[in-house]
Amino acid sequence: MVKPSRVLDLSAWTEELVDDFDKEFLLFGIEHGFDIVMNVPIPKNILSKNHPSAKPGSPFYKQAHQQILTEIENGNYIFVNTPPKIISPLGVIPKPDGGVRIIHDCSRPLGSAVNDFAGEFDKQRFQTVDDACKLVSKNFYMAKVDLKAA
Repeated sequence: MVKPSRVLDLSAWTEELVDDFDKEFLLFGIEHGFDIVMNVPIPKNILSKNHPSAKPGSPFYKQAHQQILTEIENGNYIFVNTPPKIISPLGVIPKPDGGVRIIHDCSRPLGSAVNDFAGEFDKQRFQTVDDACKLVSKNFYMAKVDLKAA
């Protein structure tokens, strides 16, 4: 199970999801964590080396290191007493604003990656702007969100 590191207000989500077709699944996941791994044994001690962009010689290393320290301080990364079964490599991508984006490469190592043990999901189809416009009517509010560390 993937459990959230932050507490989510279950009563607020219960109210928000009152008419959602997936309400029970979502509320269970919010309360207990989401099971995203197939029911197969996962090997232990899978360790990958970071991509060159995340190693000390990289021009992005200092920024990435500082960002990770900030994520730890904000509670987004936590220390654990036992190592995870799979430790995925990190990569760092420069952003247009001069910052960096840290990538957790769940596709490596080949054959033993986190993604190799995730269940199969149907292909996603994202809504078009036209689809979104059909959902909007008089007195609706709209917002645009830019996720800084997406």
